[in-house]
Amino acid sequence: MGLFGPSPFLGCDGCFFLFPGKAHGYGTYFATDASYSIRHAALAFGIHNTCILQCRAVVGKYTKGSQRMKTLPVRFGTTDQYDSAVDNRRNPTAYILFNDTAAYPEYLIKF
Repeated sequence: MGLFGPSPFLGCDGCFFLFPGKAHGYGTYFATDASYSIRHAALAFGIHNTCILQCRAVVGKYTKGSQRMKTLPVRFGTTDQYDSAVDNRRNPTAYILFNDTAAYPEYLIKF
């Protein structure tokens, strides 16, 4: 995963779409490692029918997600919400977006 800046909105370059889920919030999940998405796709569709989306996503300022999160909380000391949630704040492997316009697919990878 490459993050680019220097704007206050960081981007996830090469995120891989996972699925809508709720382990870390009711959002759309993106993995930083393709193998994570491949495992989920193979379980859902079988190894011979698998495809994943490589996406670009604006992740911005993020916070730790929680299972009951339906919207992003407000950042401390501001009136602005966080831009995304993550599974682990120190070393994110999954980003959860709550805004449909924060990501777009770049490549459909079939195998």
